[in-house]
Amino acid sequence: MFFCVIPNRNRRVTFSIYFTIIINFRWSH
Repeated sequence: MFFCVIPNRNRRVTFSIYFTIIINFRWSH
């Protein structure tokens, strides 16, 4: 997980982006 590298204030944004990537990956397959 790369969440450890992301600052806490940006963790929410990063989680949103990561979640979107997961959705796109599942839609692709």
